[in-house]
Amino acid sequence: MRRVALTHTHTDHVGAIDTLMQHWPNAELLVGAADTANLTKLGVRTAPTRLLRGGDRVGSLTVIDTPGHSPGHVAYLDERDGMLYSGDTFANVPRLLVASVLHAIFPLPTFGTHDPAQTTRAARALLDVPLRTLATGHGPAIQGPLPAMRRAVQEAGSGREPGVVTRVAAGWVAHLTRLSTDGAVAGKALAYRDNRPS
Repeated sequence: MRRVALTHTHTDHVGAIDTLMQHWPNAELLVGAADTANLTKLGVRTAPTRLLRGGDRVGSLTVIDTPGHSPGHVAYLDERDGMLYSGDTFANVPRLLVASVLHAIFPLPTFGTHDPAQTTRAARALLDVPLRTLATGHGPAIQGPLPAMRRAVQEAGSGREPGVVTRVAAGWVAHLTRLSTDGAVAGKALAYRDNRPS
């Protein structure tokens, strides 16, 4: 293995980094420039070997700045086949959504989002990328994804708040899965659920 290129530094994306880098000590660890502080917070001992910014090249991949879900979130476009690796700007569970849109079945990307408005702007910018396939951080890849991406961005930009049932269900899903998430995400979920309008 030559390199590990992260889209962002949340727990569910970096949990095996130290183990991988011990097995492949000569591999590079590539991280968005504004995401390095979180590695230390999460206890990752391996230091990045390269900090990425939009326009950088990683083999056949072009780096695209997509801050929002995390401060230094990046996406990767493989220009050979039009595959876009969008990380958690979009999630495809149970359908394609921008991470800023809360869904009761899979709320964790929303609870883990650093800046929802910036995430929506990043998702909108990805509509202009010449892609053929979208691979998200969660869920299956989508061929010919632009119509679904447009719908997701439109929904994210609508300003519509999730309903009470969605908020309550999402809070409980996040609470019940807290053992597999970090405390900040679980706490955010409970606050979201407990601060709903009466």
